[in-house]
Amino acid sequence: MPLPETGTLSIALGRCISAGTPLGPFEGTSFEGLTTASDTGLIHAVEDCPHLAQASSVRAVGFNLDASSLERLCTNWSCRWAVPDDGRWPVFLDALDALSRLWSKEEEEDTLPSEADVAAAAGLLSLGEFPEDEADADAWERHAEARACRDDLLALWRNPQHRLITAGDGLAACPWLRPWAEARMTVWAERRGAASTAH
Repeated sequence: MPLPETGTLSIALGRCISAGTPLGPFEGTSFEGLTTASDTGLIHAVEDCPHLAQASSVRAVGFNLDASSLERLCTNWSCRWAVPDDGRWPVFLDALDALSRLWSKEEEEDTLPSEADVAAAAGLLSLGEFPEDEADADAWERHAEARACRDDLLALWRNPQHRLITAGDGLAACPWLRPWAEARMTVWAERRGAASTAH
């Protein structure tokens, strides 16, 4: 794959910008790509994309970035287009990355400590960070587990807060994304808040 020109970024647009994303000032940006003989296939950035391996013929195609072309962009990481490294594209892509972290599958796997564990940890740590009897190995272990429970709970609370702040910064930099993203941000924040306050 050829290296991008100086002053450009090499971006897997089909991966970074999901279909339905408002493009704002990037709407209509011209790109060159490759597609199969039928005009309905995916648009690829490079001829050696694995998804083109079985194609009987490949032809060059010019396209403007819009809702319809976005749906056709190949999502393989090898399909990378050059975009100007002028500050505008990086800000847009960073905003989309921050927003994608709000509704990624990854955060669904976070597991909160049980209510019983939290109550036990809070009760124990209210008496002190460490056991009074320095020779009691079991007490040291219980205190260590209580501190770990508290730390896990705090981390699970801070992580959503950090994600929301970062996503909010992205929306401030790319205001055309706000109507599209804010409803989902609100639902996500309420869901995460309900899960935390339940504990």
